[in-house]
Amino acid sequence: MNKKQWLKAAQLVALLLLLGQGGCSTERAIRASSTEPPKPYLRVQRPDEDSIELQVALRQFLPAERRGPAIWLVAASHLGEPQYYKQLQEHLNAQTYVLYEGVGGKPSKAGSSIGGLQANLAHSLGLVFQLEAIDYERPNFTNSDLTLEQLAQLLRSQQPGSGATGAENQLGQLLSVMDGSSIVGALLNLALKFIGSSPYLQGMTKLMFIEILGEVKGDLSEAGGLPPDIKHLADALIKARNQVVIDDLKKVVRKRSSKASVAVFYGAGHMYDLEKKLQTELGYRPARDVWLTAFGVKLSRAGLSESDVDMVRTLVRWQMKQLEMK
Repeated sequence: MNKKQWLKAAQLVALLLLLGQGGCSTERAIRASSTEPPKPYLRVQRPDEDSIELQVALRQFLPAERRGPAIWLVAASHLGEPQYYKQLQEHLNAQTYVLYEGVGGKPSKAGSSIGGLQANLAHSLGLVFQLEAIDYERPNFTNSDLTLEQLAQLLRSQQPGSGATGAENQLGQLLSVMDGSSIVGALLNLALKFIGSSPYLQGMTKLMFIEILGEVKGDLSEAGGLPPDIKHLADALIKARNQVVIDDLKKVVRKRSSKASVAVFYGAGHMYDLEKKLQTELGYRPARDVWLTAFGVKLSRAGLSESDVDMVRTLVRWQMKQLEMK
């Protein structure tokens, strides 16, 4: 598999990580009107010449014209360094209420079949998988998501000709890849073992994910270059699940005082649509950002050159342009 082929595979896996199933932090105040599009929740940073990092935003929202609890949209990277998850856990533990994603209910730990590929990917890169690192047994944590049966029914209920059948098939194929039961999933798991044995391949793969995720802007389900069945699946995986969260948030907001705080803990790919709904349906406005470093790559340690960085960045931007992700 050459670098271009591996980039395409990494791009698909990175987009799956967005939908979901030792970092430093920075903070800044932000202001935005309801007419401004949401700002990105992912960014690429280069703290020094030898380091490239992926940072993920935690964004606080406050009610614009009435009293109510603060709401945090806590974007998650499903792969990260232990320090990143330590900081996330501390932030979530400090909230009055946490709504988290998990199709089918509370996420399990390493035994989760759906998380199998993601866990193997994390281990091959020397990272940690989210479900292994975050404690979901906290009393302030509540699942806010569709079940697999609800998701499948939603896809089946769409009008004929809408791509629903193809989307449902894509969901089945996605799950078989993630749990390793398909040929593609088995091949990916085999490739991950090979990657884990090479510092260069580890570094190259991390760099690809960082650059791909850093290039994602806006709503994934509205990407013009996606095939119709993939778009329908992305629409269900993002917007339908997000509406469950918004409906749950409305109930929480009605019951909680302005002294309370609520966190929505979901994959970063959900945040663009969630922020728009939070502003239009609940009347909230962004107040400040906290940025956490999910993971990074040390170029010298991985044996990567500046020409490697330039090559990956050029290919990623070209590929993302074809998908009309920006």
